[in-house]
Amino acid sequence: MSNLKVFNNSTRRKFLKILGVSLVGTLGYSLYNSINKNNLKKSYWTGSVINAPARIEIHSADNKLNSNIIKKIDDLVLTYENIFNLQNNNSEISLLNRNKTLHNASPELIEVIKKSQYISYNTEGLFDITVQPLWELYYSNFILNNKSLPPDENKINETLKLVNWKNVIVSNDMVSLQNQSSITLNGIAQGWITDKITALLIANGFTNTLVDFGE
Repeated sequence: MSNLKVFNNSTRRKFLKILGVSLVGTLGYSLYNSINKNNLKKSYWTGSVINAPARIEIHSADNKLNSNIIKKIDDLVLTYENIFNLQNNNSEISLLNRNKTLHNASPELIEVIKKSQYISYNTEGLFDITVQPLWELYYSNFILNNKSLPPDENKINETLKLVNWKNVIVSNDMVSLQNQSSITLNGIAQGWITDKITALLIANGFTNTLVDFGE
């Protein structure tokens, strides 16, 4: 039998409460005030954030303001892609997974990992960013090798030994992965990025906006 944890009702409720808060960002964030939007100029930003489609609808009285904020959004999204995107071989998270240690990690990576650890601690590991080896096992089995049956149970159990959020060690600006673990932040980074983009819009005076990031 697989070494899967069984969680009590209290832990499940705590996890669902945290999950409900964290999903607000990924489902979309809107800011609308009482200004008549018919008098505002509408612009759109569309792109991909951690390999998921993303869209922002912006309203302001000046198209130039819209263009300026779209450039800032582009720059910020590129920064986050270079930190969190697992499909970017040179991203911080890819370098960490490959080398098992990352020196001079960005404050953004440190912040999201620490938030993940907080959730893991409060859910007794029900949320765990070190599930990446398990995802890779299933991806290799079903997608790369085109198999219809799940991986061998022994392989699953061996891979599960790598899944433990406590294997992620943060010390100042250094992150290390113990016991050959690897991580994915896809379960939290999109919502976190949504919050950061929303904060950027508010700081620049945009109060009529729809932000839709995530799957």
